[in-house]
Amino acid sequence: MNSESSELRTWLDGKFSAIDGRLDAMNARFDEVPTREEMNARFAQVPTREEMNARFAQMATREEMNAGFARMATREEMQAQGNDLRAAIQKLHDESVAANVELREYIEFVFRRHAGETRRHIDVIVDGLRGDIKKVAEAQVATTERIDRLERKMDSGFADIRRDVAGIIDIAFKRRDRRIRRR
Repeated sequence: MNSESSELRTWLDGKFSAIDGRLDAMNARFDEVPTREEMNARFAQVPTREEMNARFAQMATREEMNAGFARMATREEMQAQGNDLRAAIQKLHDESVAANVELREYIEFVFRRHAGETRRHIDVIVDGLRGDIKKVAEAQVATTERIDRLERKMDSGFADIRRDVAGIIDIAFKRRDRRIRRR
């Protein structure tokens, strides 16, 4: 019986975890959906036709754009800037790797430090769940017994109804037979 309850507990823990995961995922999806007020605020930010025409009127002419292109950096200047960016990115990457190593070491330290306390806390939670699971199992047994009793009553009631209907049909056929013989 202890093995069965352990299996039931493991099975129920898995089911509860799966349900919790699904509910968390659903909550996350609902949190991403904008409200009606947020959507109305977004639509209010869309410029009107008149505002768009005013913006187009302020745009640069072809000559102004050509003058702007003439001021742009040369290929060599852009390559030098690209090299500078690559060096800066590599430096950031190296720093993030070092920070990642430090963070991992800190997490392992904290985990080792609090592992016993966490284990005790989980044991308390599991003990509480055992009582809840026992109540659910007892309620399931009681419900099954009630359903079985109801099923027996219904079978008995249907048998009485069948017997009564069969008697009524028998009487009806006998009366019909008498009428047919009289003719």
